[in-house]
Amino acid sequence: DVQIDLNEKFGASLKDAPGLLAKAAELGFEPLGVTFHVGTQSFRPENYATGVTSSMLIARIVKERYGFELKAINIGGGFPDPFYAAAHGVELDKLFAEIRNACLPAIEAGFALFAEPGRFGLSAEQFRELR
Repeated sequence: DVQIDLNEKFGASLKDAPGLLAKAAELGFEPLGVTFHVGTQSFRPENYATGVTSSMLIARIVKERYGFELKAINIGGGFPDPFYAAAHGVELDKLFAEIRNACLPAIEAGFALFAEPGRFGLSAEQFRELR
């Protein structure tokens, strides 16, 4: 489903994340939110939905157990570049609409959302049209 799965390389489990955020706060940091990354060149909007749901759950646990509020969710990147998507028959407009829908619960709950577009960019033709 993704070109490179980052689950084994980075991050914390759903079980461990609230305690790590509490430890950061105890050490004087002010945790702003949660970041997840679905992997590189992801075509599955449901992975974003899972990340958003998990992030909101972590925020709820942190508030209930430790008394501070997380206000942001960074959905990472993983967006396929136009050439890779085209080679796999993926319509980016449709994919991004589905990712937006996956993020709506967090937006409606008042979280600020961030994304890291990474290598995603315009095709050469799209770039020429902008000039």
